[in-house]
Amino acid sequence: MFGESRSDSVLCPSKVNTNEQFCNFSIIASWTPMKCTVVENPRLLRRAECRIEEAQREVARKQKGSNNRRKAVRKVARLHARVADARRDLNHQTSTSIIRDN
Repeated sequence: MFGESRSDSVLCPSKVNTNEQFCNFSIIASWTPMKCTVVENPRLLRRAECRIEEAQREVARKQKGSNNRRKAVRKVARLHARVADARRDLNHQTSTSIIRDN
């Protein structure tokens, strides 16, 4: 909803200067929890990077227009989709746990 810096200041008001802290807190005080929740970035793309690079190299070696190239392209798309699904799942799990805890 807000930018990166804005969301950090909303969740952890102690990280910003006092003037900005007061402004952000006064605007969003009705629904902002005072508890700071920090979720580590799992770096999902970095983990899958090796497999994706290898699959993209396989695509590059295939002849354009061949069925094998189409299969290789689908494999790359599946690997990227897997990363996207994992990110979406992490966001869902994190938001659900924040809502249930508060």
